[in-house]
Amino acid sequence: MLVHKIYMLEKFGIMGNEKKKETDGCLLNIVSNRKKIQVPMETVEYVESSGRKLILHLKEKEVCFYAKLSEVDSFLKKQGFVRIHQSFMVRKNQIKKVHRNYVEYGEYELPVSRRYFPELRTMFAQENNG
Repeated sequence: MLVHKIYMLEKFGIMGNEKKKETDGCLLNIVSNRKKIQVPMETVEYVESSGRKLILHLKEKEVCFYAKLSEVDSFLKKQGFVRIHQSFMVRKNQIKKVHRNYVEYGEYELPVSRRYFPELRTMFAQENNG
């Protein structure tokens, strides 16, 4: 069963490569426009789900590939991402301020859903108090 799941993750291009070289961080192996590419995780600003596609918003461009956000959720959480909406995951350490309906994230304002707001509020209250 586990082998089948890993195969499916590799097939759909969402298997993370945890190997690190001296100059490289963690890589996300994806298939975009029928080409296999490796995306360095340090270049990913945030991840957006749109329909059946995921959009990786990188520092210079956007990369789209077919997957569900729930399929890469655990991998992204290991990389310091947090879910703020059904369609968005962002780097926790890049969130400037949490508002009721959105977060200030770098130069962006991204939506926060009612479902994830209490968790974000608690997370940032603990950081500010500790």
